[in-house]
Amino acid sequence: MAALFSVSIFVGAALLFLVEPMFARMVLPLLGGAPAVWNTCVVFYQAALFAGYLYAHLTSQYLSLRIQAVVHVVLLLCAAVVLPLAIGADARPPAGSHPSAWVLLMLLTTVGPPFVVLAATGPLFQRWLSVLQRGKSQGPYWLYAASNLGSLLALLSYPFVIEPLLGLRAQSRAWAAAYAAFVLLTAACAAVLWMRNGALDALGPVASDGPASAGASSDTRSWLGARLRWLGLAAVPAMLMLSVTTFISVDIAAIPLLWVVPLALYLVTLVIAFADTQVIPAWLVRLVFPLGVIGTIALVLADTAAPMRYAVVGHMGCFGIIALACHLQLAAQKPAPAHLTEYFLWVSAGGAIGGIFNTLVAPQLFVTPIEYPLAAIGACLLFPAIKPWPERWPQRAVAIAVTTLPLLLVVGLTAAVRRFGGHVPDSGV
Repeated sequence: MAALFSVSIFVGAALLFLVEPMFARMVLPLLGGAPAVWNTCVVFYQAALFAGYLYAHLTSQYLSLRIQAVVHVVLLLCAAVVLPLAIGADARPPAGSHPSAWVLLMLLTTVGPPFVVLAATGPLFQRWLSVLQRGKSQGPYWLYAASNLGSLLALLSYPFVIEPLLGLRAQSRAWAAAYAAFVLLTAACAAVLWMRNGALDALGPVASDGPASAGASSDTRSWLGARLRWLGLAAVPAMLMLSVTTFISVDIAAIPLLWVVPLALYLVTLVIAFADTQVIPAWLVRLVFPLGVIGTIALVLADTAAPMRYAVVGHMGCFGIIALACHLQLAAQKPAPAHLTEYFLWVSAGGAIGGIFNTLVAPQLFVTPIEYPLAAIGACLLFPAIKPWPERWPQRAVAIAVTTLPLLLVVGLTAAVRRFGGHVPDSGV
């Protein structure tokens, strides 16, 4: 049963991340590969992911498990009406205007319906399995790692395997065939629910699987604080992923398919964070986390001071460190399975907010890409202090100075090198 659900989640996630580069390939001849176009697509995908998670949460709250299964299969069949995916030959973006609105319309009318329903698969199937395996020590969150692993493999296979071997029309038909296979897998999972005894319906739509962590606190302040932390820990990596993609593409070098690298790093950190076994010790990530923040600020200030290859590696490394630290903290705060769909709803909301801020809000507020270092600094606010702050202000001032002086020193030296470094050769030194 666990194998059936894990394979279904893996396939659903792979379909999600195969459709993203495939749609990009469809609009590439019409719009080109500007970072703003890709960031608009990412915002739509994050918003559609939130819509799918909201549907999963609401159905798990108000419908019995058997009804949930029927509704999900029906919605999968209804979403298939747009398949195979294609953009009309006469579809053209309006001349002289920003293409974002046109891209969003194309996304909504082509990949939108199947994407939203597929997005709900992860939390919905995890919730089903947690009820079916009630009483077992192993929780369902490892399936989230399997989901992101499927997304990662699909993302990497597209430019290196699928794109060289298949034309765009063949890709669309193959994706539709894989979608049909996924519908059959979902029907098999639904059949498992129906074959269980009547106790499943007796559990009700919001069956309790045990005490939740921070999610079940009766104190309103603690309840809200836990959810805002979920929101922030999901938003910061999403903001950084878009920021590093735009910054490198615009300020360093326009490299084809560069967006694949930060997105792949983003998925890798999620796989590591939610895996059953601890691949990288959390203490080690906490130790290098400040270096990721300081390195990001230094690289932004001195983006032209280093050779391109070193700058790109530096940006990616710092982003990976901060994203992994945030996702490990996010995984450490996951609640009991009874609150699983709500947890992932807040996580998806954080990703959507981060994407919307970077793509739509930041360009209107900032002339320079200041949202990039701000997101890195903002990550510091999401981590609890390793030791409590001293109660007395003199000792507290010393603690603040010790934690901030290295950051200020690196920032100051980097700014000085960038400002005056170009004059050193002229002095003859």
